[in-house]
Amino acid sequence: MSKDDVIFDDVPNEKEQVRNEILPPKLNFTKEGLKVQAQTYIESILNSGEDDVLDTYTRVCAILEYATVAKKELTPHVKDEIEKHGKGGTEYNGIKLAVSNSADTHSFDHYDGWVSQKKIVDEETLKLKEIESIMKKAHGTGGVLDDDTGEIIPGSVIKKHGASSPRATIPKS
Repeated sequence: MSKDDVIFDDVPNEKEQVRNEILPPKLNFTKEGLKVQAQTYIESILNSGEDDVLDTYTRVCAILEYATVAKKELTPHVKDEIEKHGKGGTEYNGIKLAVSNSADTHSFDHYDGWVSQKKIVDEETLKLKEIESIMKKAHGTGGVLDDDTGEIIPGSVIKKHGASSPRATIPKS
């Protein structure tokens, strides 16, 4: 196992000790408490003078992936345990646990009236998407001439610019 494969070293140096505190020894089981713990941790990293934010960010991403997989694997077992406590569920570590059910999915395609309306909606949606595509292509121009109607179709207007955010991709193996 290489040093890069280890998140928590047996004998951490000072920098590694700060890193190892990503997960505090005692978690506060409230949203506000977890938020404060995380913010305090990040402040300590940034104030340490050795703020390797990329290292910290990738470690947090790895922990998040680990926690997501662990939660998914535990869910069927936890569901059975919670159901033993009845409809009201239970509370553990101050966290309320209950089983919720998703809504039923209905089918309507056995009724001709619904099918004909759905066809109309689908055709109109397709027309709308075609107009949107033309308007996007015309963005930044004076418009595009519609050959069928002779109408000038204006370019789209940016309502809101897309945001940029870091993206972490964890390798599969």
